[in-house]
Amino acid sequence: TQSTWEAVVSTQSTWEAVVSTQSTWEAVVSTQSTWEAVEKIVGWYSSGPKIKHNDKDIQRLFTRYCPNPVYLIVRVNDDSSQGLPVDGYASINVVREDGRNDKEFSHKPVEIVATDAEEVGVEHLLRNIQDDTQLSTITNEVGHKVTGLRALTQKLEQIESYLSDVVNKSLPINQDILQSLQLMFNLMPNLSKQRVVKAFSTNANDQALAIYIAGIIRSVLALDKLIENKLGNNAREKKKEEAARKRQEDADKKKAEEQKKKEEEEAKEKDAGEPATEVSK
Repeated sequence: TQSTWEAVVSTQSTWEAVVSTQSTWEAVVSTQSTWEAVEKIVGWYSSGPKIKHNDKDIQRLFTRYCPNPVYLIVRVNDDSSQGLPVDGYASINVVREDGRNDKEFSHKPVEIVATDAEEVGVEHLLRNIQDDTQLSTITNEVGHKVTGLRALTQKLEQIESYLSDVVNKSLPINQDILQSLQLMFNLMPNLSKQRVVKAFSTNANDQALAIYIAGIIRSVLALDKLIENKLGNNAREKKKEEAARKRQEDADKKKAEEQKKKEEEEAKEKDAGEPATEVSK
């Protein structure tokens, strides 16, 4: 086909994209011997935002170049802050109701990390930059929780949409998905029992009490440090004032001694000059 797909190439754990048609991609693969030492084909990606019918054919085509190709959907125009705009999929074997073997996409967790060289470079660039948003504050903690709840809401809406399509027979029943959902519901606590509700309340109150006590201790320590700093500043100011007063007293004393010495010298000169006047007469 002449449809366009994207091939993902990994170079030292760095993802690089090659956008090509089938003929162009085959030309790239023909030169594999020149870059195979430092690069490895691991799969391909598209801008989605959802899985399309032709994606299975492209996935099947990429099995020629790697045994288990990875399919990534990168939502480049996603403005929401509900986690990473990347979804990862891999092919799994499934058996249809008529007994045929087929391939289906299975969702895989995605994590974006950096190499050691990239982390060192970023730390070097950000060494002299102070970002107050990285500090642990209540605003950041609440923001993280809000982001997590929004992502959870989105996932629950997807589950609701899938179950509605299964009930309406728009989608076939997938026993693996239903088993995972059943396991998830089985792990949920039964909030209809008063004992469970009381246990949750006690646990929440204990955690809140610990946080409250920690906040009080941190405030007291901060006030104690502030008082010590104030006392230290007062002591330093007092020492400076005493040193300045002592220098002023020494200067006054020296000036008084010089004045006294000068007066004594003038008196001696006067006493020495009076007898010489009487002899001359």
